[in-house]
Amino acid sequence: MKTVDNKVWNSYLAESPGSVLSMKRTIPIILLFCAPLFISIMIGACSKKSYLNIDYRLPVVSDDLKGRSVFLDCQDARTSKSIFSKKVEDEFKHFTGLFALSVKDGGKPFVAGAFDLTSLFKEALSRRLQNRGVEVVTQQGKATPVLEIIVREFRLDRVDRNWVASIAYDARLLKDNKLLLTETISGDAERFKVLGHGDAEKVLGEIFTEIVNKLDIRKLLDYAAS
Repeated sequence: MKTVDNKVWNSYLAESPGSVLSMKRTIPIILLFCAPLFISIMIGACSKKSYLNIDYRLPVVSDDLKGRSVFLDCQDARTSKSIFSKKVEDEFKHFTGLFALSVKDGGKPFVAGAFDLTSLFKEALSRRLQNRGVEVVTQQGKATPVLEIIVREFRLDRVDRNWVASIAYDARLLKDNKLLLTETISGDAERFKVLGHGDAEKVLGEIFTEIVNKLDIRKLLDYAAS
């Protein structure tokens, strides 16, 4: 590679001090104007996002409930159908109601698909049940226990500089059209807001993983079998 002779370079500095000084002044000025432009582009790109990413982490695989089966149903019973508080809804005005679900089962995460809210719960809980060896049937048989998931809350807010996510649902166990057991599961989490919506998606994924994995599947199925 060709190098510049130090004597030549020193000679240039001696003869053209103004040019070097001008270069030193120009670089900070360019950075000063480019930084706001870059931030504006990033914010503009984030504000037009039409979906939210949800990362769900399955617990360690266990087939201790192998041979059991259940029919899974999910319903939306939220009083407000918007997942955003008034404070942040303008930041997500392009949201279409779809969630891109990524599942991690110990290996590399994979995209399971795009889902609305009730389908998101159904997909994640189906994988949670199958992770324990439970067969999720598509036809509701008379003797098959039914697990109903009633979504009560799915909310994203911002308090000061923190994203705050709150999720709650009821898990209802039925058999022969009789309600046997109801379990209410809820949780919330927060994460500091930096640039864009990445941290909002992270906090939603964290609390979603927590409350889906908190469901005591063995307790429900043992109760149905008793």
